[in-house]
Amino acid sequence: MTELTSQGHDELQHYLSRATRGLWGRQREQVRSELEEHLLEHAGGLIVFGTHPDEALSRAIRELGPPERMCSAMNQVYLMPKVIQFSAFSACCALLVTLSLSLPGQGHAQVAVTNLNVDKPVCAVSSAGMKSSNMIEVLSQKGNLYCYRFRSGNSSYYFDLNSLERTLKPLGVTVSRLGNRTALKFPDARQSTTLRTALDRNGDRFARLQELPFNFVGSGLPVTVTGWTNPVVQVGRISFTLGDASAPAPASVIYESVLLDVIHDLNLGGQGVAVSSRANPASPKLPYFNHTVHVDAPAGTVIGIFSRDARGLPLIDEAPVGAGGRVSLYAPREKLRFVTDAAELTPHLSGGRGQALLVRLTGLIASPDQRQKGKYVIIRPLEEASDGVR
Repeated sequence: MTELTSQGHDELQHYLSRATRGLWGRQREQVRSELEEHLLEHAGGLIVFGTHPDEALSRAIRELGPPERMCSAMNQVYLMPKVIQFSAFSACCALLVTLSLSLPGQGHAQVAVTNLNVDKPVCAVSSAGMKSSNMIEVLSQKGNLYCYRFRSGNSSYYFDLNSLERTLKPLGVTVSRLGNRTALKFPDARQSTTLRTALDRNGDRFARLQELPFNFVGSGLPVTVTGWTNPVVQVGRISFTLGDASAPAPASVIYESVLLDVIHDLNLGGQGVAVSSRANPASPKLPYFNHTVHVDAPAGTVIGIFSRDARGLPLIDEAPVGAGGRVSLYAPREKLRFVTDAAELTPHLSGGRGQALLVRLTGLIASPDQRQKGKYVIIRPLEEASDGVR
């Protein structure tokens, strides 16, 4: 059960009183109880997926919609025969939540996200050669050109461009199509944002979720992401939610792209980069160690980690802060020492420990600043070192 502050209790009771106005006696108490349970369960779910506890109840109330609209709906439900009232109440709650997500100014508009398995071969030139492994299957070779496919299926997350267009047009965004590209002109934007169609399946057009941060660079607007599952994207003064309960969208795909941008800012690239791929459940289990540390950051804040393996290859991972400031992150080394200077990240052990650097992501994924600053802050955990587990 979600614990309420005094302010949260007052906000909830005020909403329930207004939402049940016009009902009397036993009917009003029943609706009030069911509505309260629905809101508290929804708030609890938001907390699990990264919303700060102080904000969760207010957001649940906003997403359900104005109490006057709920009041009108509940009065209609209780004009129905008793045998169908309970089912109608549940359906009514679901319908009002859906409406609140699609109306401008009420909650956040919703954009569909899907996980598609693109089983197409990939071809690449490799002077060092390439062999089949537990991750890939080499299909053909011609000289240094190798064609292969991922054994898990090249599963990636995509957002539905048709859904995005339908969502943004009522919010005042100008939408136009240029071949396989969609141009979005947000209010107050310096220039249009262009999204490329990565997949077209019988008219259903999809763009890669991982490319979202790069799509909005150059718009001249601050673009932020909040939340860990079904994140809210804010572009200037326009906001929309990616994914829903039936097809959830993992924000880790977006944060991973931001960290790939950060890694260049820290001058850690050059030899390639390994990513933990938290969002892909089909990824084979990789031999990383799980390190749990404590940071001075609110629950839901996303923390990124950079570390190197014995070859010098950097690995990035990200995760939200949980209760008590705890966060668990993957690294290739069992024993870590934390540093705040990227130049100290080497493939060599020091005192039997590898090095790792933590950053706190601010939520900014595209900055109005052409240098794209302000996306992260280097932090140090409360522990100086960590022993990981598998």
